[in-house]
Amino acid sequence: MTAETLQVPGASLYYEVRGSGPVLLMIPGGPMDADGFKDIADRPADTYTVVTYDCRGNSRSPMQGSWDDLTVALFADDARRLLDAVSTDQADVLGSSGGATYALDLVARYPGRVRTLVAHEPPASELLPEAARTSRAAPQPARAVPAATAGSAAIPTGSPPGSGQCSRTAAQGSPAGSPGLGAPRP
Repeated sequence: MTAETLQVPGASLYYEVRGSGPVLLMIPGGPMDADGFKDIADRPADTYTVVTYDCRGNSRSPMQGSWDDLTVALFADDARRLLDAVSTDQADVLGSSGGATYALDLVARYPGRVRTLVAHEPPASELLPEAARTSRAAPQPARAVPAATAGSAAIPTGSPPGSGQCSRTAAQGSPAGSPGLGAPRP
């Protein structure tokens, strides 16, 4: 594992690289940093270049400016800059929790950079129809879901590596009748 830093506008991003092969970028959410992936990052390193990092303002990635300036788009731009620094090819991306929202924005705005996205437990209730967000109905009993799919979605972008093309449906990831991530809000 090698540790490096990348200078981006308003911050210095700490990141770690393991292995070799196609890039697998792991985007942490919330207070998690690159160390949050340390138990799993070595596993795919025999076939992937695994990149983990600390988001701006967190842990070893100091930032300038106000916390109020932090947006999903800014974190997604940081992820794209990091991808650009390690490879020009499309990457596979795993985003966890808040990192999944950054990854969804990344694929919506930079579809040519992402081959496959796994969005693990994104806190994206604003994408749900209004009734689902405000329903006071009694909770439904839990049902078993295989661990590999619980709370996550693998979104193949539908294009071969290096093609720079992405399926619009996969990139937007939006339910029927709702705006995509890149669409302006009504």
